[in-house]
Amino acid sequence: MHVVPLISHGAPDDVVAYRRGKPISAARFIADATHLAAALPATRHVLNACQDRYRFAVGLAAGICSNRVSLLPSTHTPETIRQLGRFAPDAICLTDDPACDIALPQFRFPGVAVPEAHVWPVPSIAADQLVAYVFTSGSTAKPKGVAVSHASSVAVRDWAGSSFASASVSSGRPEASIVMPSRWRWISSQ
Repeated sequence: MHVVPLISHGAPDDVVAYRRGKPISAARFIADATHLAAALPATRHVLNACQDRYRFAVGLAAGICSNRVSLLPSTHTPETIRQLGRFAPDAICLTDDPACDIALPQFRFPGVAVPEAHVWPVPSIAADQLVAYVFTSGSTAKPKGVAVSHASSVAVRDWAGSSFASASVSSGRPEASIVMPSRWRWISSQ
């Protein structure tokens, strides 16, 4: 079985994100993701509606680490949520918004792992593991889910890193906040 690391960072102290202006180490990110993965209800599908970009990234990584599939629609309209519910009847909504009104069973983003917690090494994920369904907007019909494997998501990350690095690195921060190309090795966050 071919495996691919969850993230491309080579050392536990490598910066993987910034949150509220403070760097988050790769080991801290992995600790937060594994903590959330253990806390999630026993379900296969997760709609990640976290508003905080770091929490969104942790939710995505937690899903990958625990072999859950993230549902990524283009919108959260009531009709889209109804369609997601039919597509994945076991779906839950991971949210950090106390006022979230998405009509799925909700799971509130818990506090992060113990502040001193660090987990290393980086988990290896089967390359063919299904990690997400990215849904079309459905402008011409009902939205269609495109299955995305872990290897495919890594390929997109690497492509984005090579394609956008010159435009973004000069400013010191990437243009995209969630893409984690190996050349940038971090994401920005609120």
